[in-house]
Amino acid sequence: MNKKMIVLAISLAFPLTAFAFTPGDKCLDADRGHRVEHLAKDLDLNDAQKTKVDILYKELHEKFNAMINETHTKMQEMLTPGQRTKLEELNMQHERANGL
Repeated sequence: MNKKMIVLAISLAFPLTAFAFTPGDKCLDADRGHRVEHLAKDLDLNDAQKTKVDILYKELHEKFNAMINETHTKMQEMLTPGQRTKLEELNMQHERANGL
């Protein structure tokens, strides 16, 4: 494949993935709690460890959200108005297909 096609594919795939996990997504918060409880059980974590693991996952979630927002902003700046409209349409199709 030529380099432009690969860049285009990645450029379109990441924002679609990013929109699947919107900042503040309650599903991710619930998933975090589930992961912490699962680890607590599997690793026999004490309460202090569970709290620290939960904080680590929360920080990861916040960093991920910041990265998504930054990528979205940069993408919007580089696209033409028509491309932005098309990207929003693709995001909406993705959301409908995934029940978001």
